[in-house]
Amino acid sequence: DIVSGSDLKVGQFVRGEFNGASSQALTVPASTLVQRDGFQYVFVVKDNKALQTKVVLGQRQGTVVQIVNGITEQAQLVATGAAFLSDGDTVKVVQP
Repeated sequence: DIVSGSDLKVGQFVRGEFNGASSQALTVPASTLVQRDGFQYVFVVKDNKALQTKVVLGQRQGTVVQIVNGITEQAQLVATGAAFLSDGDTVKVVQP
């Protein structure tokens, strides 16, 4: 609300910020996600095999997506090309 009698004029610009609560969250790049049959999946790499794993998503911010349930933070994920994989495919892990 603007107080009556203030020095503000019509057409002036005002900027403000809202600081909400913050919390820790497990996030992954959106490129790791695959949508199949109406569900979201990631491919977890274990023993050079890509294992399709169903995940529950939370909030999105830019190219990052929160994972609410389905994997732990220790999971090693397929970063790109996951849409071309099937459950159990052999993969080669390379360092970026």
